[in-house]
Amino acid sequence: MIGEHRKLKISRKKRLRFAAILLGGALGGVLLATAAGVEPPAKEANDENSKLETSTGRKAFLVGADDYANVDSLDCVKNDVEALEKRLEEIGFEPRNITTLKTGGNFGDYPTKANIEERFAAFVDNLQPGDFVVVFLSGHGLQPNDSTEKFFAPIDLKIEKPFETAVSIDKMLAQLEKSRATFRWMIVDACRNDPRRSEAPTKALGVRGLGDFSNAPRSISLLLSCQPGAVSYEGGFGKAKDVDNGFLTLGLLEALDANDSKADANNDGVLSFWETLKYVSDRTNELAYYYYGKTQKPNLTGDVTDFALIDDLRVDGISRADWKRANSFWEEAQAARREQRYAAAEEKIDAALQIAPNNEKFLTAKTEIEQLCRSVEADEEESSMMEIFTMFALTIAGVVLPILGALPIVLPLLLLDRIRSRRKRRLYEACLRATGMSEELVKSVAVSPYFNPTLELKPEKWRERAAELRNETMRAMAEKKALGRKQVEAEAAKKSSEKSEARSGGSEETR
Repeated sequence: MIGEHRKLKISRKKRLRFAAILLGGALGGVLLATAAGVEPPAKEANDENSKLETSTGRKAFLVGADDYANVDSLDCVKNDVEALEKRLEEIGFEPRNITTLKTGGNFGDYPTKANIEERFAAFVDNLQPGDFVVVFLSGHGLQPNDSTEKFFAPIDLKIEKPFETAVSIDKMLAQLEKSRATFRWMIVDACRNDPRRSEAPTKALGVRGLGDFSNAPRSISLLLSCQPGAVSYEGGFGKAKDVDNGFLTLGLLEALDANDSKADANNDGVLSFWETLKYVSDRTNELAYYYYGKTQKPNLTGDVTDFALIDDLRVDGISRADWKRANSFWEEAQAARREQRYAAAEEKIDAALQIAPNNEKFLTAKTEIEQLCRSVEADEEESSMMEIFTMFALTIAGVVLPILGALPIVLPLLLLDRIRSRRKRRLYEACLRATGMSEELVKSVAVSPYFNPTLELKPEKWRERAAELRNETMRAMAEKKALGRKQVEAEAAKKSSEKSEARSGGSEETR
């Protein structure tokens, strides 16, 4: 049995629009690229017949076979169907329209041969024109050596009796083709290789792997987890021990995440069917190579028409438009940061975080800008720290060296006073310059005996205070000049009086 597994984080449901294939003529055009690892169908695109209609319903049939009675069990399959079921609900599939067969719960929902065939027949009969249908099979795949028929392994499979105990994928495709649904998408996450043991967990059995599906109905988009003769990998082993899904399913879950889809290649806020296929193919191969050093390239058959799977993708829980606006604030913050305008940078990044408070990029930028602001503040406070250090040194000197007398104390105090006085004078001169005072007058005022600056100025008050300092200084200098003139006049009057008295005294002596 499968142990406890990490659950995927589920975000709120999103509405979406689905499109269907063409109403007349040839079925839709092919929008595939072999470079993506997805094998293109043989037919050419027919643009004239690619008109789409909105689907009337979204329905899904999900099967996850993991706890086998007669073959090796699989660790991640149950996680696959549970996570995909919730993801489909997120993007608009109603729970009543999703049929899920998995181990655990009611025996009627176990993925046995009888349950799969009976429930699938009922599911297909209930499909209506305009329906968008997803069929998902996760488990072991096999093909008897003497047959071209491909099978999916239910949990009650007897490997020696595949025809009697396995579920025919070919018959499921035929049933789906005859249904009234407009768009049909089948996903098979199972191995297609010859039997062999592997150093990584795979979905292969002791019979020939699933073969060629090129003859599958063209009206069904059939996505296979790997190429013919290849292996389909899952997590839970070795380097991938913390991965809870098959690699194909994990890529699909990431693509269909309406809250944070990784598959929107053109970043237009709309997830198309082709973008989904492209991302799932690339991501599946990337995971296989990263964790096991192997290759796993999904294969697609059928005629595919591109359409919108999700038309309102979200990023970090907000709309794509809001995210773009927040990202523009981030770009402005980065520009201000390069120009060393850290206050402006902090303001812009705060605006971005108001829109997207959980975005990791914005949070990282906020942290970095705050660190730069603290660094600038630290530089500005360096002189104050030097004063504290000087005072500390004076205290130590006063305790350790009292026998040396007052000299070791007086000299540092004088030095400290000198430093403070020079800093005050520089601030005073800066304030005077800011008022428009000429450099000559600044120097004259700054060395005047009326020099009385302050270090407690607030940044928003410095211009006002500078004007006050200038006026006070000019008034003081005017008073000094007036006082000087009075003193000169008094001295002149005194001398004149003394001369008069001297002349009067001389005249009397002459008499």
